[in-house]
Amino acid sequence: MSTLKPILNEQTVDVWSVPLVGRLPIDTHETVSVSEWERANRFHYARDRHRYLLRRIALRRILSRYLDIPSADVDYVTGKYGKPRLSGLGKESRISFNTSSSQDLAVVAVARFPLGVDVEVVRPFDNASDITSREFTADERGSLGDDPDLSGFFEIWTRKEALVKAVGKGLAIELGLVDTGWPKREAVWQGWRVTSFPSIRETVGSIAFPAACHPVIQPHEFMLHGRPIDIPGRSLPVRSARIPC
Repeated sequence: MSTLKPILNEQTVDVWSVPLVGRLPIDTHETVSVSEWERANRFHYARDRHRYLLRRIALRRILSRYLDIPSADVDYVTGKYGKPRLSGLGKESRISFNTSSSQDLAVVAVARFPLGVDVEVVRPFDNASDITSREFTADERGSLGDDPDLSGFFEIWTRKEALVKAVGKGLAIELGLVDTGWPKREAVWQGWRVTSFPSIRETVGSIAFPAACHPVIQPHEFMLHGRPIDIPGRSLPVRSARIPC
C-alpha cells in the first residue's frame, strides 16, 4: 500500500477537506465497523445517515495512508468524553487526529500532537443572539458587535469547539469560560493555542493544539471517488517560528 506522501513531522498539521457527496463506495460494508453501522442506522434522515457513512469512510481511508494499512484495519476508540484516538501502541500512538463536519463538508486534522478541529457552514442562525449572550465571554461579545453575516459568530464558535475538543473533556468545560481571543489571528487559553484556518467554500474552521507548538497548517482535499488532491500554495503558518512539540 502506498502512502499519500512522506507525511507528518512535528512542525505540520494536515487538514483534509472532504466533500460528503456522491454514492457510497462499493467497499463500504467492508470498511466501516459494526458500531459505525449501528450508529448510522440511528439517524432519522437518510441524508444524515449517508453523510455520516461517507465521513467515516473518508476518515479511515485518510488514516490508513498515514499508517500504511488497509482502511478496514484502522482501529480507533473514544475517550471518556468522546475524543477519538488510534488504539494501537506502535506508530499509531504517535499520530493524533480529530474530525468535524457541517452539512456536506467534513474536515480531518492529523498531527503528531494532540489537537481539536471544528468547521461550520456560515448560515442564518435563529438563536445566535441567545448563544452569544450565554456562551461568549464579555470580550468576545464586545468584539463581535453587530455581525449581520454571522461569519464572526461562527469563527468564535468554531474556536471554542476546537479548544474543547483538543482538551478532550467535552461538556465538562463551560463554553462561556473559554476565551478564544477573537478577532486576533490566534490566542492561547489554558495551555492550548487556537487559530482559524483558511475557509473552505462557505465555511469557517478553527484548530487548537498545545501552546508550545507553532506548526504550519497544510490544507488538502480528499476525494472519496477519486485521487487525493493537495491544494498548493495555501499553507498557513502560525507565527513565524516553527518549534517542535
